[in-house]
Amino acid sequence: MKLFKAGLLLATLLASNVAFAQVKSSDLVIDSIKLDPSNGSTLKEQTPVLATIKFHFSKPASPLRAWVRIFDETYQSQYIGVPEELEPGTHVIRRGAYLTEPGTLNKMTVVFKDENSTEVFRQDLPVNYKFVRDPALDKRKRDGLGSSIKQVRLPTGKQASVKKGTFIPVEFEYDINTPNGLFPGTVPDTNCSMTHTGLFEPLYAKGKIQMGFSVGERCSIKRIKVSLRNEAERQVFEKIIDVDLTITD
Repeated sequence: MKLFKAGLLLATLLASNVAFAQVKSSDLVIDSIKLDPSNGSTLKEQTPVLATIKFHFSKPASPLRAWVRIFDETYQSQYIGVPEELEPGTHVIRRGAYLTEPGTLNKMTVVFKDENSTEVFRQDLPVNYKFVRDPALDKRKRDGLGSSIKQVRLPTGKQASVKKGTFIPVEFEYDINTPNGLFPGTVPDTNCSMTHTGLFEPLYAKGKIQMGFSVGERCSIKRIKVSLRNEAERQVFEKIIDVDLTITD
């Protein structure tokens, strides 16, 4: 993960100047958002756009988690996962996302979810960033090709009914052929509100691991994607698992 450069000029976006949509039960208010690098910048692919967010809330009376996401699928993107739980009160946090290939970024989205993975707040940020090719990444993008995942297993079964917010484990074996390691992913193929596990350190060689996800609303899951990506944010393996999971209240 690239680190941001200290001292870059921050561009401030007040809450009144951004598109807004509040979801479900929360009184959360965003007081200010500052972007770094400044809005309108041209960046190398995989350079994070970091948002410093000041906000407050009292409802729900339980912890929330926050992300900045890119939902537009025109270009491949990634976000910075943070496990931090935020209690009711006033906070200042930093979250980020970026394109992993050359392209233009016109919108980022601040998302808050509760402990059941239910989305309680969403706010769009109109932006204008251009991401350009970084030649230094070209060779690294091919790192790990030929690695694989096999023997995927769902302990709850591929046909099951589970309550929203319940963690659904996914176990699999992996065979990784690069000494640099690869990062696994396990994501349900759905537009329903959900969260999934991630690793901050890569996997190496051969082994077994348990990943998983939870869904925060009533939903039907028909496919799960398990994947491996390298440190240059290129997916080098993907496997689709057909399931029939019903998420209930």
